[in-house]
Amino acid sequence: MKVPAIPAVLKLVISKGFRYCYSRTTCIDSAEADVCITLTPIAKSPRIRRLPKAYYTFFNMLKEPVQMAAGVYRTLTLIWIKSIITT
Repeated sequence: MKVPAIPAVLKLVISKGFRYCYSRTTCIDSAEADVCITLTPIAKSPRIRRLPKAYYTFFNMLKEPVQMAAGVYRTLTLIWIKSIITT
């Protein structure tokens, strides 16, 4: 399930022990946004050379995602919370 990346959701993710997240960027055709960034939380620091195929990069949950939750012009930022629910 994807939910909007808002500060309250980020606090929940961080409180569950997730410190990093994979990031995938896609173009969308929407009146509100041109780009969609999907963040998938992970607990351990990923290896740069071994990112899953669907993802382009990763972030520290305390840095870039916090800025994204504050809002980025014409960008929809979502968090994939299935990994949180299953743990």
